[in-house]
Amino acid sequence: MFIYKRFNKKVILTVHGDSLENQFRNSNRLVKKFLKMGLNKIDKIICVNPKTINYLRSKGIKYEKLECIPAYINPVECEQEYKLIPTYVYEFINKSKFLISANGAIRFNKNQDLYGLDMLINLIIRLKKDNKNICLLFCVLSVEKQNNREREYYLNIKRKIIRYNLQENVL
Repeated sequence: MFIYKRFNKKVILTVHGDSLENQFRNSNRLVKKFLKMGLNKIDKIICVNPKTINYLRSKGIKYEKLECIPAYINPVECEQEYKLIPTYVYEFINKSKFLISANGAIRFNKNQDLYGLDMLINLIIRLKKDNKNICLLFCVLSVEKQNNREREYYLNIKRKIIRYNLQENVL
């Protein structure tokens, strides 16, 4: 990061989660001192959580360098986009007494479903066994970019939905 300062470039750090706090907590005094010096040389530190800003201020990071920009941004509502949603989706939403809504691509990280569609399906199976009327609306993203393994996994998820008779509970 300090190399960029030599070339007159601005350095901006974005902090998601608690990684920076953990570095402070898990470091000895000397490392904390260098961490603080390095962070104070950065032009701007953007945090997604005001709690992180307060923590960094308590560690001596200059206030004017810190900015909070929440990770969640309210969607822009557009009437035309509502019209593009098929009627059966609205019907599914309206008939659901309790609805879980999620989205993600079929992707793997360390051989695990990255977006947890498998865990959501297992949750619906378990809740249905307990006679809970719960529904899952899952928007699968990037279907056209799925590789063979991802496509096969997605088909297995669909088969599991049929095998456990979840067609009325999962869309």
